[in-house]
Amino acid sequence: MIRILSMRWLTAGLIGILLGMYLSELNILNKVRFAIFPVVTMGGYPIQVADGSFYINIRGTKNRGDECVFKNIQAIGERLVGLPVDLNIDRVDRAIIGTTKVAGSYDIGEWRIWPTQDIVAFHVYINHICSKTPWTTEVAMCKLDLTAAKEEDKLTCSR
Repeated sequence: MIRILSMRWLTAGLIGILLGMYLSELNILNKVRFAIFPVVTMGGYPIQVADGSFYINIRGTKNRGDECVFKNIQAIGERLVGLPVDLNIDRVDRAIIGTTKVAGSYDIGEWRIWPTQDIVAFHVYINHICSKTPWTTEVAMCKLDLTAAKEEDKLTCSR
């Protein structure tokens, strides 16, 4: 009887160790943590569409502190036909500093995204490294409406 119980405990322990190693390798814990409590919660606010560029303001909250180090910001465009495409993104109100911020609310400035040719929507993502885990958070999703009567209604953003 003792021998059977010992084998069960040994088997359960080995299964637990193997499962822990597997989940650790897949980084499941961090993925769940960041889905529940994201690195940043921000939104894009349209400014204008001009000179072959989209202009938006991005502001919101960085929820996690120094554990998440800023890496870069990127924009991806959607076309009616074809695959998504990388877009250029640059800060227009001042130079990009690129430092890691502590948790808190921020206005991270006005951004120019281009080119606009054939683009019907775009997404802006901020990339961080959090406890050795690369993490990407969408901070803006904007759509272009060419049928809008007013110029200021052509670009709408959510997030």
